[in-house]
Amino acid sequence: MSWLSSRQYAPEGGFSGRTNKLVDGCYSHWVGACWPLIEASLQSKPVEVAETSEADSATSLDMYDREGLIRYILSCGQDHSRRGGMRDKPGR
Repeated sequence: MSWLSSRQYAPEGGFSGRTNKLVDGCYSHWVGACWPLIEASLQSKPVEVAETSEADSATSLDMYDREGLIRYILSCGQDHSRRGGMRDKPGR
């Protein structure tokens, strides 16, 4: 978990795959996807994504910036062209 949390960089909010590498859309997806899995495995009962609330976020691990990750994926990780989908970084 320490390694995962060290992959998130500020101010972007996204994740990198290796030390001293830039954040990108792919690693933001794959490394970011580990956190809900870890949180679910540590809870006594499974929680559906639609059921999460402010109270649930207070009991989360707080080892990553969820809002920063969301901001990165929505602003930098989406291909805004007609193709759509994800992109590595803005301009790529």
